Amino acid sequence: DAPTTLTIHGKPTTTAATTGTSRSPSNDSATPYTGKVSVSGTSAPTAAVQVLDCATIVANNNASPVILPSPIVTTARAPKPLTIKNNGTAALTVGTITASAGFTVTQVSPAGSIAAGATATFTVSGTPTSTAATTGTITIPSNDPATPYTVNVSVSGTSAPTAAVQVLDGATIVANNNASTVIL
Repeated sequence: DAPTTLTIHGKPTTTAATTGTSRSPSNDSATPYTGKVSVSGTSAPTAAVQVLDCATIVANNNASPVILPSPIVTTARAPKPLTIKNNGTAALTVGTITASAGFTVTQVSPAGSIAAGATATFTVSGTPTSTAATTGTITIPSNDPATPYTVNVSVSGTSAPTAAVQVLDGATIVANNNASTVIL
């Protein structure tokens, strides 16, 4: 008799091996044939957000904030670009990125999903209210199982330049409200 091929399909419920027994009845006196079978699953592809400041990885909920350069107090800082990289194995879909008060963000560019291994950029800018550090949070929702991804940011203002009047009599500085009279 020619051998018969038996195909067994299994549906794994975890990534761990699931074992069982297969029984195949026939008209053979040594039936039923019993064999052990095992099936194991693989993890489904997932997306994974990673944020980069230039080439530096910014950890989720980073302890040290991304520092924006210091503009003059109450003046918006030119936007700083940050990169979102998909470190996962499935397409990453980023939701609406939000910023806390005092900060603004642009949405990812290019828009749409980010393929595994690909990147997209967004920008953040801040408007300091004083020379002290203004801190905030950027929140990035996505289909990454570990979301939302948060980026702490900080911007400090610098004092606005001030004008200073100085009067000279030749090379001599004339003091403000000077007691002596300038002789003409």
